Formats: sequence, C-alpha cells, structure tokens
Amino acid sequence: MRIPQSLKMRRKANGLLSCLSGSVFACLIILLSPCILQAEGSKDFINYAGYRMFLDTRDTQQMKVYVNANEFINLGSSHLGIQGGFIKIYRPDGTLFTILNGNNGNEGIIFNKAQEMAGPTGDGTPGSVGYQPWSHKVLPGEEGVWSVYFGYPVYSSADFPNLLNSADWDRATDQPNTPRVVLAWDITVTQLAAGNQGGLPLTGRVFTNEYVSLINQNGFTTSPVFHILTKDGFVFKVEFMDADPFRFPISSNNVGFARNTLQPVYSSQPRFMVNRSADPTSWEPGMYYLYEPQAEDWDNGRIVNNKIFFNTPDKNLPASALTTDIFRHNTHQTWLLNVPQSYTVVIEDFRIVATDANGENCDAGVMQTGGGAFFAFVSNVSGTATLSLDMTGDGDFDDAKDRIIVASVNIGDNQIFWDGKDGLGNPLQTAADVQMAYLIKVRGGETHILLTDVENNLGGVTFKLTNSLDPGIPNDLFYYDHTPIGGAVSGGGTPGNPLPTNVPFTYQNNFGNNKILDYWAFFDYDGEGSGTLVFDVADDCNTDPPAPPPGPDHDGDSILDAVDLDDDNDGVPDKKEYCNNGNGFGCLPGGFDPSADNDADGTPNFMDADDPTFSNPCTDNNADGVCDQVAAVFDTDRDGVPDHYDLDSDNDGITDLVEAGHLQPDADANGVIDGAPAVFGQNGLYNPIASDPDDFNAVETY
Repeated sequence: MRIPQSLKMRRKANGLLSCLSGSVFACLIILLSPCILQAEGSKDFINYAGYRMFLDTRDTQQMKVYVNANEFINLGSSHLGIQGGFIKIYRPDGTLFTILNGNNGNEGIIFNKAQEMAGPTGDGTPGSVGYQPWSHKVLPGEEGVWSVYFGYPVYSSADFPNLLNSADWDRATDQPNTPRVVLAWDITVTQLAAGNQGGLPLTGRVFTNEYVSLINQNGFTTSPVFHILTKDGFVFKVEFMDADPFRFPISSNNVGFARNTLQPVYSSQPRFMVNRSADPTSWEPGMYYLYEPQAEDWDNGRIVNNKIFFNTPDKNLPASALTTDIFRHNTHQTWLLNVPQSYTVVIEDFRIVATDANGENCDAGVMQTGGGAFFAFVSNVSGTATLSLDMTGDGDFDDAKDRIIVASVNIGDNQIFWDGKDGLGNPLQTAADVQMAYLIKVRGGETHILLTDVENNLGGVTFKLTNSLDPGIPNDLFYYDHTPIGGAVSGGGTPGNPLPTNVPFTYQNNFGNNKILDYWAFFDYDGEGSGTLVFDVADDCNTDPPAPPPGPDHDGDSILDAVDLDDDNDGVPDKKEYCNNGNGFGCLPGGFDPSADNDADGTPNFMDADDPTFSNPCTDNNADGVCDQVAAVFDTDRDGVPDHYDLDSDNDGITDLVEAGHLQPDADANGVIDGAPAVFGQNGLYNPIASDPDDFNAVETY
C-alpha cells in the first residue's frame, strides 16, 4: 500500500523570523537560515509537500484583505509586466484605486523564491533579500476589506513546467511567459510603515471565497492546507494529502448544492448537473445549483459563502466590514470574525400554522387534507436546523415513513414549510387529534468544501475544528455522500444517510474528472427542541402549500415553458425535437410535453423520475424523485442540455433552426428566430409557421 507523500513529508515552518531591511538591516541572518517574513500569499504553500499550485487566471477571482486605517497594504507578484500581467486594487467601496503593470521599475515584482519567502522587505534589485512592494497607507475612511485582482489582458492555455514547492525559482526562468498563471503573489499588511521601511507584518488578514490554482497536467501531487472561517466564528483546518488536481478550484459555503427551494442536496454531483448562479430567484424546479461563491451571502444568511484563509484568521479582525464584489459591482457589509458561542438550544412555542386557498388563516391547530403547513417556533440560536417528524408513532425518527427537513433558522421567530407528506410521499388523510412527535436539533459552523474536477486525491481531505467549544467532542469528523457519482458514503452509511467519519476518502484513475465532490462538517449545539404536536387534518380549511414560482421561461418570450410550444424559439416544436429514430427512439408518445408537469409535483416531465404518467428511463440514486441527470431520450448529444432547450441538439455545428428548413429569419445565426415576443403569439410558436398564433394545439406549417 502506498503511503501518501504528505504523511511522510508534511512540514511546518519552525518559526517566523522577522526580516527587516532598509538602511539599518540587510537581513544578515539569511546567511544562517531562511529569512521568512510574516507575509501572506503563495509563500504559505511552500512548506507543504508536493508541487506548487500556480494561481490560475482563466476565471476571474478576487483576493480579499482586511486593512485598518493607518495600516499599510504591500503587494507584489512574479507575473507583473509579463504579457501585460497586472494587479488591480479596489477600495472597500468598490472604486478602483490603482492598476500595477510593471512600468514603475521593479516595484511590485517578485524575482525569485528568496524574495517570495522574505516578503515585502527589499529595495527593488533582483539580489535583495525581499521584493520591493507597491505599498499604500490606508487612510481613515478607507478601512475595510480591499479587493485584489491578479490577471492578464487575455488568457492562453499554453503548457509550462511544474515546480516542487521546495524548489528554488527565478522569474526569468520559471514564471511562464504566457498569459495563464501567476507563479508567486503576495499581499501583506504591515503596521507603522511599509514592509520595506521596517513595518510590522500581520498574518490572517488575507482570504478569498474561491481559490483556483493550477498544476500543469495530472501526475503531480500537492498537499495544501486552508483555514475556513464560518459566519458564527468557527474555524476548520482543511488539509489535502496528495491531491492530483490539474486545475484546483476550491470554494466553501454552508449548504453545498441546493435545489430551487434552497434545500441542501447533501451529496456530490456530476459537474453537468450543477448550475452556478448568483440569483436563486431564477432557480428552476428539478435542477441543482451552486450559489456563486464570490457573491454576497443570500437572503440574510440562508446561503453563506464561507471565507477561505491561508493562515489562521487574525484574532483582531472586526465582526464586520465594508467590501465590494467587484465582478458583480455589489458593495455591502460582510461578516468577518465573530466569537463562537456555546449555546444550549431552546425551542419554544412550536405549533402548526396554515392558511386556506384564499390566504386566510386556518383555525389554530388545523391544516387541510392533502395540503401543507408551516411549523412555527421561536429559537434562541441561529444555524442549520434538522427537523425530524415521527410519522409512524413508534417513538423514533428512523423509519422510511418518518420525515426529516433541513432548513436555516435565525434567532427569534422561524417557520419551516412542510408539504404535509410522510417520507414515502403519502399525504396525511383527514383526521382529528393527530399526534406527531418532533425533534429539532441545531448545528453551527456548517462548512461544505466543494472540489470541482479534481481528478485524483491519493491521500484524501480531512477536517479539524480548531476552536471547538467542547474538548470532549471529536473535532475531526466530516461527512460525504458520493453515491450520485458512483462513490462511497462516509462512515459506512447508506445513500442519503451519511455517517460521521475521520477517514479520508481517497481515489485515483481520474475518478473525480468532471465531478464536483462535496464534503461537509459542523458543530452540534447542546440541547434540542422536542415534543408532541397535536393538530387536525380537515377538508374545510382549504390550505394549499405556498404557490411555487410561476416557472421558467427559457426563451424569454413571456410564455412559460410549461405551456410554450417551442421553448427555445428555433421553430421546432418541443414535441418534435425528440423525433430521433437515429438515436434509437421515435417521437414522444401521446403528445407528451417535456416541460410540462403532468403530476404537478414541481418537477418538469423531462427531469421527473417518478411521474406515473410517463416512465422516465433516468437514474435516481437518492430516490428524491428528480433524475440525477437528463436521460438520453431527452438529450441527443449528451451535453446535459435537453433537446428542447438545445439550439444544436446533435452537436454537429449546424443549428436546429437551419436543419429544420423552415427558412425563418436568424440574422445573427444564433439558432433563435429573430423577432419580438409578440410574433410568437400566445403559444410560443413563431406566427408565420404556426397553424394558429394562440391555440395551444397549433402545429407547425412547414
């Protein structure tokens, strides 16, 4: 059995030597030992086993650094001025402060590993101990979280030689001369003066919400460590051992993947099944989403993007500060360091609340037969709540019919929606004095680590809660459910029911290719809310679940997909998109509309795994009623986009509009018929080729 390299070679710096330069000191100690400043950046990875993770610039990513008034920002990189390499610096209010481009002598240029390690202490010559930083004294009113963007004017995917973390390097030889990656970068905060003027360096100030690095090709392992800060102040040390990623994107939030209802999925997924989006109001039923990692937290913390630090967060960080998401132009207050609290959960005033079809309140303790209701309660803590319902009345919550609902809760009044069904999907029948036991547990610091397209991980990943409030509770447990991608479940659990473990999941043979792996951990608060709820299920209350969103309109013609005859406006009716004998099947039977919802369960037909009106040949490993991926019958070219949304459904480079032969206008050749929404009538089929502009039974006329 191979022993992971990181278990043999992981090294920690033996201490931090302050390295002062300038007119008084020339850092003579470098003759005796390495000269390490408390800088932050790429140097934080040097003492880890394996190969250097070059900063990737293909996708925009923003580094964040908190700076107080009268402190100094010091910046530098190895790519500055090469192929137009730049550093853009933004104030907390989102205004661009300056752009560095290498045109000011050697300012901001890191020439070699010695300078990278020594940090911003040099005089600008290639032979100086540290590099000469660009620096700025932050003025009163400028304090907060600054944003730093390392990039190039263009991107090229040319190959480059890899470097061991332990290897020496110099800019002329080892910084790639193509606009792709950054070998070394540094963001250091100093007090009293700039770094090369004797300033006192600080650590734990630099973070990001998404870190994307690159090792050229597979077969080169690396073993980095990150420190994940949660909104409630918990810090998880996340260690990778012998990861073989090629491209290495890492992000962290409190839910992992989510459905359109914001309910967490709690499993890994094929990459094509996950849509990345910063707008949950646009999320569609039956789809899985990754909330944009670099965006502001959503809806008062229902989705929280955790902060990825390269060192232990500075204990002097404030609780919040001004910052800007520079790519979405969103200035806002973000949380920083909150002190973790030791809570005993108290749940009070637990009750059922329902309304009739007209939105009028039902009588207290009454809900409608076949309808849904809210569980209302007051909580003394915020976090992630797990509400368990004993639907069998046997005193536990472990039966298939029992129900478990996960939702975010806040301090004060809360409501959790329940659709009125048991774990098998059966609605409660009319009855009086229904007695149902419930249990609410709340956990804090929920942390999901999402690994996108990391092909191999020979030593796995581990979690350690570094500031646990209870030393008697294990601080190294985590969870995963890789069932949807053909992998294992943590702790020997079953699909949909992972158990805690501290044993890393290891894999090779490119198992992680085109997949997103989700690992998560959390801290359980003491205490719980429990009891027995007594209520009536009656026919006269007319309670309905909250109205679902009106539904998607894929082609933007103001006609919902559920009734639109042509969801992508290419002139081919949705039902005819699937007349594909060459792929082993003919037209869909019985005038079947792929975007409709025949069983009214909130999932469109093409993604509905348990629709009794149509036998969908898809897989549904977690039995949630939603297909794990689009079945081949709906996706000719297997690109994850169903044919009735795909403008080139056979991926031959010729749009379906052209192949249909109806000769309707498409001046920009984008595969969509030109015209305002009005020319698609009330049924979504282009009027000149529709037998009727408004009839939903209209057919094409060509």
